[in-house]
Amino acid sequence: MPSRIELFTAEGRFILTKKKEFCLISLLLIFTIVFGNVVSVADFHNNATIASEPEKKIMLEAGTPHGPIVIDGDANFSATALAEGWFGDGSYETPYVIDGLDIDIGGATGHCISISNTRSNFTISNCNLAGASVNPGSGIYLNNVNNAELINNTCIDSYRGIELINSDFNSVRRNNCTNNSWGIRLYCADSNNVTYNDINHSDVAGIDILSFAASNRIGYNTLIDNHVGIIDSSSNLTTIHNNNCSNGVWGIYLIVNENCVVSNNTCTNNTFAGITSQSATDVILTNNTCSDNGHVGIEVIDSWNIEITNCTSTNNQNNLLYEDNEGGSVTWNAFVGGLISNIYVDSTGVTVDHNYYSDYAGADGDNDGIGDTPHAFSGTSDSHPLMFPPYAPFWLDQPTDQTIELGNTFRYDLNATAQSPITYSVNDTINFVIMEDGVLYSLNPDFGTYGTEIVVCNIYGVSITAEFTLRVVEYLAPSWMSIPENQMLANDEPFDYAILAIDNIGISMWTLNDTVHFSLSSTELLGGSAAQLSNSTPLSVGDYGLNITVYDYSGNSLSALITITVQPPSTTTTTSTNTTSEGIDPLLSFGAGAGVSGVVLLVIVFALSRRKP
Repeated sequence: MPSRIELFTAEGRFILTKKKEFCLISLLLIFTIVFGNVVSVADFHNNATIASEPEKKIMLEAGTPHGPIVIDGDANFSATALAEGWFGDGSYETPYVIDGLDIDIGGATGHCISISNTRSNFTISNCNLAGASVNPGSGIYLNNVNNAELINNTCIDSYRGIELINSDFNSVRRNNCTNNSWGIRLYCADSNNVTYNDINHSDVAGIDILSFAASNRIGYNTLIDNHVGIIDSSSNLTTIHNNNCSNGVWGIYLIVNENCVVSNNTCTNNTFAGITSQSATDVILTNNTCSDNGHVGIEVIDSWNIEITNCTSTNNQNNLLYEDNEGGSVTWNAFVGGLISNIYVDSTGVTVDHNYYSDYAGADGDNDGIGDTPHAFSGTSDSHPLMFPPYAPFWLDQPTDQTIELGNTFRYDLNATAQSPITYSVNDTINFVIMEDGVLYSLNPDFGTYGTEIVVCNIYGVSITAEFTLRVVEYLAPSWMSIPENQMLANDEPFDYAILAIDNIGISMWTLNDTVHFSLSSTELLGGSAAQLSNSTPLSVGDYGLNITVYDYSGNSLSALITITVQPPSTTTTTSTNTTSEGIDPLLSFGAGAGVSGVVLLVIVFALSRRKP
């Protein structure tokens, strides 16, 4: 293991001799050197003297003016909340709410809001906090606090915008921290979520995680024009993901940390480095994009077992510097347009394989996407250089659910692309076929719903997946085999009436408006349904309006309104109904005479006659 740490500063490279087990005091000295004369040697984190840039002003929306708030302990919190009239009781279900306050202490000593030594649940939201510019003043200061939510606050012109010390399981999200020395600082704080914050113009760091902090998640933050976007030092199990760290000196700086995962971050236009990892152990850098940084895109120095995979480093002076490290790997990355070098490796036991280099000039005789000869560069070589950047395919248009009418051919152009050749596949090869150009076909699919999954894969096996549903519907309503007609019954005569409906996709349901006096039973037939109507209670003399509705499986409906008339008793005449052969459609007469097979045959004939060609 090399016995030195090398740090780049604006003035040049400073070399500090050290032993492997250097102490925290040395780390603070290193930070002092990293930041030049901006921070005093005595205490980088707690006693920094800031040489500020010209003052940048931010306009605040008006809230309720209020003096500084100091709370220490649960009892004091309860008493203060009662005196202030704050909502809540400090429970998980009903936290205290401090909302909509304007606190500007105008450069006086102290914090705008200081809360310590409490396990009460509380929220600080929509507050404008300014002027806590005297070290160690903060807009929001939490010490030994759990279960707090800091949401949508604006913290400006202070020494630290938001600081958490010895505080765990808190949420810091959607805050704006501008023109502070530190934007957000976590000191000995575990399991906090810092997400979706806007942090700008910090003289030292946008977000600082330090001093044995563990298991913090830093994600989806936008950090612009900070000296360092994110610093993670002497911590463990930090997850830094989906942040934009741009236009500073460093994007992300890791030092003396362990088991950190840095993924899906964008670090651009920083004057020194996109990402630096120094004296770190077991760190994973994956899916990060570092472009147009002044000295280096990704830098790893004096570290152990650092894994760099699926990263893109583009148009930096040096795309990757991997120096004085032990172990680790550099695989499946893309190094494009390094102005001085694409990659420089001077380490022991490192694996460099399957990367794309824009300056590789080899051939690919078997068209497998891998160069036929190794790519040599300073320090080592890559035995399997890629001919294309290994980026995953992406959708130009995300697939969406589709609907077509029964009887039509389905055609869907799935629009995906990648920097390497791609292939398409579909999960349902019985009903669908997909062409090489990504056009999906189904010839006259049957009525129904088809769950479809499409996989697009590049030449290296990196894939994306999309799911959508194809619905094949029928817009043609059912029809009657014979239109239902009014019926007449003699007093005490049972009502019994058969109806047939046909439909291309089948009948799903029958309904009646009057289920007190009448009931219906149905039998599904091929291409239709037969219904038998009867009275469910004895019918008194009078008229009964009966609305009969039939639905197909696509939701189309057909209704008929008939009147059932029950006549008074008569001793001289015999009541006849329209159910005799004289009043029935000849087709129904044929069906009745032929039995069930005749009805089925008629339904089939009518159904086929209604289908579209």
